[in-house]
Amino acid sequence: EEYTAYSVEQVNALASSVPRDEKGDCDFGSVRDLSRQVRADYAALGQEIPALAGPKTGLVKESLLGGRIMSLVDLAGYFFPWTGESVISSDVVDSHRPFDLAHEAAHARGLGPEAECNFAAFLSCAGSEDARMRYSAWLLSYIYSGNALYAQDRDRSRAQYAALCDEAKHDLTVLNESLKRFEGPLSQAGSAVNNALIQATGQPDGVRSYGRVVDLLLAYYYAPAE
Repeated sequence: EEYTAYSVEQVNALASSVPRDEKGDCDFGSVRDLSRQVRADYAALGQEIPALAGPKTGLVKESLLGGRIMSLVDLAGYFFPWTGESVISSDVVDSHRPFDLAHEAAHARGLGPEAECNFAAFLSCAGSEDARMRYSAWLLSYIYSGNALYAQDRDRSRAQYAALCDEAKHDLTVLNESLKRFEGPLSQAGSAVNNALIQATGQPDGVRSYGRVVDLLLAYYYAPAE
């Protein structure tokens, strides 16, 4: 609950500083531009944490033709190890694009477990000089920690949601509306396949392993000062 509240504070502090269109939707520009920023942020983070420097990688690409198929099977992005390419769906909402790009870029830097890629994406985006990246990091931090809190105490989780600013609530509405467009048998089947593939890599929690990033976020937040 304490960490979720902290995430809410960060989200609220950043929500009004990111670019938005006339409807109030996040308008973060092209995937190519964001991907360049992701690469720059990892280069900076690698100076602090050498393990995250990784090899020099190409830009994360946006799948235009295959994006709809990816969304229909509940897949926001993937890393193709045989070519070293990282790809995200064109249907990913703008508020999530920086984080998802950084997640796939983490795979290209040699990280396998989904929770670790989420944590690397958080560190990369949260430490960026670009407000778009920081907002995406803290919005995802709120979502993951808020969901974990909801599983323990729904009332306390709802209280944290109520504390969000109107801009952030709008962004979550945009996200939910986007996800609802692709609900159905294909999404369920795609999620089951993805779950099996993740389990096959030695992550028994399958798709739930993404949410294990909360353990890492809490450990990072409560780490004693050196």
